[in-house]
Amino acid sequence: MKKALLLIVPCLSLALGCRANVMAVRQRGVEFSERPKLHLSMKTATRSYDVDPATMRASDDGSEEYATGAELEAIMALEDVAFELKEIGFQLVERPQDADLVGYFSLRSLRRDLTSWVADQAHLEFRDPDTAAIVAIYRARSGLIVPSVRHMVKRLAESIQRDW
Repeated sequence: MKKALLLIVPCLSLALGCRANVMAVRQRGVEFSERPKLHLSMKTATRSYDVDPATMRASDDGSEEYATGAELEAIMALEDVAFELKEIGFQLVERPQDADLVGYFSLRSLRRDLTSWVADQAHLEFRDPDTAAIVAIYRARSGLIVPSVRHMVKRLAESIQRDW
């Protein structure tokens, strides 16, 4: 009986959804160049971060404090998003006024699990830099079993790659 449970529990968790489900909404009729210029940022409860295209690192708004815990994990997730988008073909730019699109990344309910950092939702919103109109929204939501933040970022990137 004990051996059967050891086999059933992992299979059940895989079947029930250790995957992130991605939903996407994209404005119709909007076309961009093959390599759109993107300014990528994220706001946390205490600070704002932008990705420096030269270093692919997130930098804050000049605060003297160091990020720790969940905020540090969110920063690393933002850097992962930047890397994934660059791999897809986006050109990262330093200033929003130089961009074709401005991307806003966020994580909801970020917390430490037994083995990794997890989030209930990862959200990436693309906006027109001139009008602030939403061009596309990608949202990865967790299933019954909450996936790692890295897995959610990967799923967002896969969905974006299919669309762009």
